[in-house]
Amino acid sequence: MDGKKGVVATARVASKPTDPACASSEGEVAVLCVDLDNATATRPRGYALLVVAADLTGGPATPAPLTEAAVDSILGTARLR
Repeated sequence: MDGKKGVVATARVASKPTDPACASSEGEVAVLCVDLDNATATRPRGYALLVVAADLTGGPATPAPLTEAAVDSILGTARLR
């Protein structure tokens, strides 16, 4: 991450959708947090966040939900600009 420190946290979430064919009943959210280490005397340190959510169970078949490999690829290729 361009020499910055970061951490990834993941959490599984569940819901009871009123229309299981339309909404997922289980998913996973991954959050990449990068410490920008950019504090100055007048500005506190900042953090960059990238949030990726993927269905695990339920929901429509099209479009297909993200695979675990796709989520890992998104998180692993993130860059600061």
